Amino acid sequence: YHNQGTASEIKARVRSAAGRMSPVKAIATGGLDGETAFPEVEMDNGGEAVFAWQAATANIEGRIQARVMSPTGTLGPVKTLASPQATLGGEEGTASQLAVNPSGDAVFTWIRTDAVTGKDVVEGRVLTDDNVLKPTVKLSAGDTEVSEPEVDIANSGAAVFAWGQKSLTVGKVQLLGRSLSATNTLGQTKALS
Repeated sequence: YHNQGTASEIKARVRSAAGRMSPVKAIATGGLDGETAFPEVEMDNGGEAVFAWQAATANIEGRIQARVMSPTGTLGPVKTLASPQATLGGEEGTASQLAVNPSGDAVFTWIRTDAVTGKDVVEGRVLTDDNVLKPTVKLSAGDTEVSEPEVDIANSGAAVFAWGQKSLTVGKVQLLGRSLSATNTLGQTKALS
């Protein structure tokens, strides 16, 4: 959950199968000059949790970050999934979504403003169970309006994404989808509606 006190923080508690609550654990902090918001969490079959959130400081806005927590409560390092300084450029990562498969592979998606076109673009990225962060993939063309994406990941590590996008030919929003193989290869964009 998001806790706005002296600092902006993402916190968590674990509830055991027997109903016992763990102590509060700090997942992320924005510090005195930063902000964290919009936390999400998913868990694999082994009890490993993956957290994602949006983060900003006075100098950098729109980062999407993530962190893994082991079943024993040990936190892994914070990983920046999307940032204004990322390879594909752009700014202001928003509307992030997260999915985790039973074996612990995690997939993330978000919207950012494309540095070249100035339009919103849907991007995605996979974090494997062995803590390998695959390269960011650009899912939409960045030439028209898009709406919040959704994502899911199969046991094989292949992912599927869906988002709304305004059609340049008919001017109405349609639902689009695109697959990402376990080897990080993008499939063709498909019109779902």
